[in-house]
Amino acid sequence: MSIRALFATTLTAALLAAGAFVMMQAQGATLGDFLSALTLKGGVENGAILCFLLALGAVLGALLALISAFSAFRELDEDEYDNRLPYGAAPFFGVIALAFFWFAMGCGGGDDETLDESLAGASAAPALTAPTPEPEPPAPVLAAPEPPAPAEPETADLPPPAPQVEQYAHAAPWPYQYPLIRNGRAAAASSTAAFLSGLFPDDDPSGAVSALLCNKAWVAVAGATSEEGPAERNVIRARARAALTARRAEDWLSAQTSSTCTKPVIIPVTLGQHAPLLANENGTPGATAYQREPAFISRALDADETALSAADARAEVRAFLNDSANRRAILGARRYNQAPALIDPGL
Repeated sequence: MSIRALFATTLTAALLAAGAFVMMQAQGATLGDFLSALTLKGGVENGAILCFLLALGAVLGALLALISAFSAFRELDEDEYDNRLPYGAAPFFGVIALAFFWFAMGCGGGDDETLDESLAGASAAPALTAPTPEPEPPAPVLAAPEPPAPAEPETADLPPPAPQVEQYAHAAPWPYQYPLIRNGRAAAASSTAAFLSGLFPDDDPSGAVSALLCNKAWVAVAGATSEEGPAERNVIRARARAALTARRAEDWLSAQTSSTCTKPVIIPVTLGQHAPLLANENGTPGATAYQREPAFISRALDADETALSAADARAEVRAFLNDSANRRAILGARRYNQAPALIDPGL
């Protein structure tokens, strides 16, 4: 075997590996994402076939680049016909392989158009300001006392039940880095679907899902990310987690046929990325798992109360979040880089 050919092949492999590494860093992807596309783990939906073809093109291009490098630099006997490939074949196939690799990492798309639209224009967290105090009414002019009017029965309406932070039995941290973010969008993945199915199981064996979702005026579901990773991508991922959780809750409710389950308004809320902690500076994703756990807030439906409109429910949730004591009850020891914010379903 020619030493020169072996060196050229090794150098080509190293350049391909370095290029792939830089591309994965630029897109926030991992080798596992490439292998998932190559093995069609996502099924045949959401453009998985296109992802497979791009990944396969990257593999074939890399193989041709290695073969070309070896052929171009191998030594031939003087009486052997020179049938080596040209020197430019290796870089040509290498560029082709890296181009296919780049698009394979970026394909996949969002879960669907509704999620993309709700995430693309979700507004930044509003600044929480104290309500403007109303002016005090002028002091009444004292007049001569009048005989008291006959007493009338009180007809004032009682306030609705107070919202509360739910301790949900199936609550669990989101899988690290999921949903995957590709080109500013949440990409479909089997890990995401499995997590959501475990969060709201269809059979509801313990009744925990019914207790959380049924007979409520509204239920707010909050998504968040842990402190690792780029802030810009984690802002998108926190919104995606809230939107996906809300959608799974609505799907679960739509499947219920019992008349004893009054369906609430489901409202997604983003908490954003968790603030960095010195104790977790060199930690692992498992050490910060609690920062990725979804939170649930609900308000029970009064016995004689009619179902709320989406606008009225969102107004109640916004008023609840504007209170600092309520935010402390939701977050506990967690601290995020932004205030809780509702995701606008109209965007």
